[in-house]
Amino acid sequence: MAASRFNLRRVEVQAAWALKLAVLALLPLGVAAWQLVIRYDPEMRGVPYGARSWLLPAMLVCLGAAVALSFIGALLGYNSADHRRNDRPGRSWAGFFVGVAGATIGIIALIAFWLLKIAVA
Repeated sequence: MAASRFNLRRVEVQAAWALKLAVLALLPLGVAAWQLVIRYDPEMRGVPYGARSWLLPAMLVCLGAAVALSFIGALLGYNSADHRRNDRPGRSWAGFFVGVAGATIGIIALIAFWLLKIAVA
């Protein structure tokens, strides 16, 4: 019976996982956005980071994970949204829209970080 809870062939399981993954993607996205906001230097007009700093790889990992989780959540939500056997289509649509919003914001944040990063010695 436990195996049926994680069977992604069932649309209600897809709907639940779509929402879970889309909401989970907001955590690394929030961390990356918070780092962008607090590290932005208006005098330099960018986000300075040192050559041995953890900021560049951490931002790439956070934003990459956020976009990947959001995209998977959106795909699962879209796939399970319009099935007759889905007893909770609202969960599917919520997973889809939260996933699409997370992926979009993640891509925008990645582009913003890439354009605003300034390597300092």
